[in-house]
Amino acid sequence: MKKVKYRVFIICSIFLLIITLSGLITLFPKNTTLYYSKKITLNTYKYPETLWTNNGTLVSTGNGTQNNPQIISDGSGGAIIVWEEQRNGIDYNIFAQKIDSAGNILWGSGGIYICSSSGDQHQPQICSDGAGGAIITWYDDRGTFSHIYAQKINSSGAVQWATNGILICSKNNGQYYPKIVSDGQNGAVIVWVDYRSGVDFDIYAQRIDANGNSLWTSNGTVICNATNEQSSAEIIKSNDDFIITWADSRNATNKNIYAQKISLNGVVQWTQNGITICNALDDQDFPQLTGDNAGGAIITWEDKRSGIYYDIYAQLINSNGQIQWAQNGVIVSNAKNNQKSPAICSDGQGGAIITWHDQRSTTFDIYSQRVDSNGLIKWTPNGTAICTASGNQFHPQIISDRFGGAFITWYDQRSTDVNIYAQLIDSDGQIIWSVNGIVICNEINNQEYPKITSDGGYGGFIIWTDGRELNPKTYIQHLKDNKQPRINHPADIIATTNSYVIIKWIITDDFGPGKYRVWVNDSNSVYHIHQNWTAWQNNTVLNVNINSLNLGIFNYTIEYNDSVNLFGEPDTVMVKIIENTTDIPPGIPSFSIIFILTGLISLIMIKIRHKIKK
Repeated sequence: MKKVKYRVFIICSIFLLIITLSGLITLFPKNTTLYYSKKITLNTYKYPETLWTNNGTLVSTGNGTQNNPQIISDGSGGAIIVWEEQRNGIDYNIFAQKIDSAGNILWGSGGIYICSSSGDQHQPQICSDGAGGAIITWYDDRGTFSHIYAQKINSSGAVQWATNGILICSKNNGQYYPKIVSDGQNGAVIVWVDYRSGVDFDIYAQRIDANGNSLWTSNGTVICNATNEQSSAEIIKSNDDFIITWADSRNATNKNIYAQKISLNGVVQWTQNGITICNALDDQDFPQLTGDNAGGAIITWEDKRSGIYYDIYAQLINSNGQIQWAQNGVIVSNAKNNQKSPAICSDGQGGAIITWHDQRSTTFDIYSQRVDSNGLIKWTPNGTAICTASGNQFHPQIISDRFGGAFITWYDQRSTDVNIYAQLIDSDGQIIWSVNGIVICNEINNQEYPKITSDGGYGGFIIWTDGRELNPKTYIQHLKDNKQPRINHPADIIATTNSYVIIKWIITDDFGPGKYRVWVNDSNSVYHIHQNWTAWQNNTVLNVNINSLNLGIFNYTIEYNDSVNLFGEPDTVMVKIIENTTDIPPGIPSFSIIFILTGLISLIMIKIRHKIKK
């Protein structure tokens, strides 16, 4: 009898459980259709873009031979360019030009004179004056000896100091090859090689203020006057001081690399005549440097310690003048044959990216390497190939892309004429643009010796000497990174009918802001515009309302671009709309739940009682 009662109870419980589960079907009634749709395909654009005239914009219509162009950003999206030109058919003089962010020439078709004195003026160099203008220096043959001069030009193109420039150093026997850097206080520091001893070349420097006054020792403060020759001086600003590096022949048998630090008030900070960066066997030459973000510098050079070929080495010296990496430097590349002409920029993390031209495959190609703050090589050993096209590629120049990578430009002999190419490499050493680079200029005849500078944003200006006309001219191109705007991916959504739900997209971009629109499919899987073009701001949440009236599954896809019309990858959020229900779905009688719970408790009690009787 007990077994019969037990079986009856079990049968009733199962029956009520079936009734209960059948009530759950009301969550998705028979007349509910769940609409599914494939994601919409939208166009995106991933290519680098030259912003101005194809093959470059002419900087000056001057009819003389133009050489040695240099460039800086004007701080407003444009650039200031300086060059030497033999416009009068006799002497080389110094000219300047300004170009705005749209590629418009601002200082007359031929540019303006910086110096028109008799004799030749050569090797102009330029830095910002901190107020939209520039300070320019050069060496000048107007007298018996070559001397260093400088001039300031404001943002409107008006020269600010004495006509034809102010004299920086007038010592006998000559001064040559100045380099210049902003001092951070609307003035500049100039360094040069100096033959005042009449025996060998030394290194001197001078600081000038915004009014052209010399602030250090008259005719320059000595940086190094060790025996024999010092050459190839370079300078950077590092925090509030200045670090200078050069090639040095003081040991009489070969060139080595040295460096010195000088304060804002003109006091040298390290050992007299400089700290040894590298004194390995044979020659080290043509040093280049960049800051380490901590008051020191990373220095790179070409190095012949192997006795046969040149390789690329680098060293970090801290703000106190202490060598941080391996003695005599870490190997950047020691591939077979020659590696020469290194150029360097910061990686933004205390390390550096270095590029050079490389003869490992018989002809010269372009390679690059990243070295971190500990002196560790981060990319392919001996360098990542930037360009290995046929023919020779020479003299790369480099700037940071502000994302841990770099823009690199060079002149290229892959075709009959010499042309200008460029490449972008990211922080992981991945090539971003076309294999072997994109064409900046491939006009007839030769284009050579490109220089590159930041545009103050996320692109760069490239200038070069161009032989498409009878006399070489200076041309410029504006190149932008074309990093796509990026977007987060919010989680897919399940919502009930007539509920208020939003999708929270956030767009980030280097150029920004831009516009976006949202597409959504209908019940027939046809896409419609849910929200038309709307402005967005960088890193700001976009609250996109969804339509929760109809049951189904819908794809909401956002399409977006930035202020230079570069589109990012679309993002799709799947939204599932279900019927609005209560916690206990209709169709489940409450007495069924009570009965099941009571029955389960009774079953447990029967089992306990049965065990006790046993």
